Amino acid sequence: MSCAPKWLLMAVILGLAGCQAQPAPTASPELEIYRAGVTPAFAHRVEAWAGDFQAERAEVSIWIEELPVEAGLKALEDGSLELLITARPPTEEMFAAVLAEEPLAVVLGPGTTRRDFDLDTLREIFSGAAQNWSTLGDQDLVIQPVIPLRGDEIREAFASEVMKGLVFSSHSLLAPTPEAALELLGETHGAIGLVPYSQVPPGAAVARLRVPGSAPIGPEDPSYPLRLTLLAIGPSPPSGLLYDWLAWIQATQSD
Repeated sequence: MSCAPKWLLMAVILGLAGCQAQPAPTASPELEIYRAGVTPAFAHRVEAWAGDFQAERAEVSIWIEELPVEAGLKALEDGSLELLITARPPTEEMFAAVLAEEPLAVVLGPGTTRRDFDLDTLREIFSGAAQNWSTLGDQDLVIQPVIPLRGDEIREAFASEVMKGLVFSSHSLLAPTPEAALELLGETHGAIGLVPYSQVPPGAAVARLRVPGSAPIGPEDPSYPLRLTLLAIGPSPPSGLLYDWLAWIQATQSD
């Protein structure tokens, strides 16, 4: 799902970890305070990054605000946020740094036994062309798609990579956050939904995907086809300890 637009070639992306941080205005002589936004799909992961970094660097406080993509972009424009972490590519004039990749897991609810799918079958399922698991060699059980809200990066990326112009089934259940999706998937027989792999709990039924020339593979495989790229975007490159935080994320995620 990732692509390589021109902004990915900016030297600042590759230079974050290798350059010295520039001085930045501080809230007090002892503490630097920053405000960063994150979209709902990745809030859990980004909040963990902020917490771990602050545990190492007591002189910084990073306030994380969870908000939809459009609201985050508006907050960048009016200056109420300094950074937004999202999987939606920014405009060319904005700063952008690649932080990490996030596989998109296809999670199955109770009552289903099938675990291997190709992208064409996923398209049938999420468009509503396939409405009962029995037509896919499983039990006689209604298929219940669970999808993110309109405008969510996961929904946008899945639509681009899998749906190929088809609309999602009108019978889909809408989940505003990954936590809500997991709750619906856990309690709905025949459900199938989309969740960032980093938020899938142990023991969940996660589908493997068939790709040409390969046995079915799961989200942990580097060749897994459904992946998003997490970006830190803003009107200008960060400075101070906010800069250091992004470099720290890049270093920890490349280990």
